[in-house]
Amino acid sequence: MRITKAYTLAGQDGNAFNLLAYTTRAMNNANRSRVYSDEVCKRARSSDYENLIAVLETELMKINEEFGLEFDEEDDD
Repeated sequence: MRITKAYTLAGQDGNAFNLLAYTTRAMNNANRSRVYSDEVCKRARSSDYENLIAVLETELMKINEEFGLEFDEEDDD
C-alpha cells in the first residue's frame, strides 16, 4: 500500500483501544512486521495513558518521516 497521508492521533477517538488499532493499521500499511507491531503495542500498554500516547505518537512520527509525509491540519479526519 502506498501511504499518501500523514498519520496522526489528532482527531482520532481517544479510546485507548481505538488508538492502538489505528496505529497498528498504520504499522501494517508501512510494512512493519507483526513482531515489531506487537512490541510497540506492548510498550504502549505497559504504563498509563500518557505513555500510550507518547509511544504511539512516536511510532506514527517514524512512519511519517520514513515516507516523507507531513501532517496538514486540513487532512485531519
